[in-house]
Amino acid sequence: MPRKLFKRFSPEPKQLRQHQHLKWLGQVLHEPYLWSFGRKNIARAFFIGLFCCMLPIPFQMVLAVVLCISWQANLPIAIGLVWISNPITMPAILYINYKFGNWLLNLSAQDHQFIFSLQWLTQQIEHIWQPILLGSIISGIVVGICSYAIVHLLWIWRIRRTWKKRHQR
Repeated sequence: MPRKLFKRFSPEPKQLRQHQHLKWLGQVLHEPYLWSFGRKNIARAFFIGLFCCMLPIPFQMVLAVVLCISWQANLPIAIGLVWISNPITMPAILYINYKFGNWLLNLSAQDHQFIFSLQWLTQQIEHIWQPILLGSIISGIVVGICSYAIVHLLWIWRIRRTWKKRHQR
């Protein structure tokens, strides 16, 4: 069953409850739905995790935790998926979202000579923030919805296949 696969790669609830950055949540972390490995909880976690990983904001994990609590999704899966965007992958994600945002806004992509400095960032942010933000939100929604649907379909396919094999035996 898919449930076993997700349980194998997820951290223990006790570890996450004791994590220093999650202690502010207190008793909320003891809610059973945050640790449930049901189809709906996992699908919601995929949506939340992949949506949050596309956003160009700091503290994506905090947003993912709040969304998991409000939407009753699996917390470890969502947190793990948020880490798809890390310091190595974030420049590529932001660049793709910038291009996508330019396309959505029907703007021509300006060639910004990248210089790693605070001065460059403050000068260019007024030109690039709208395409990056729009591209990130739309791509986050699209990737989230696709992952939600894929998890549901794969889960149902796997259960039907298991039942079919069981019936053949």
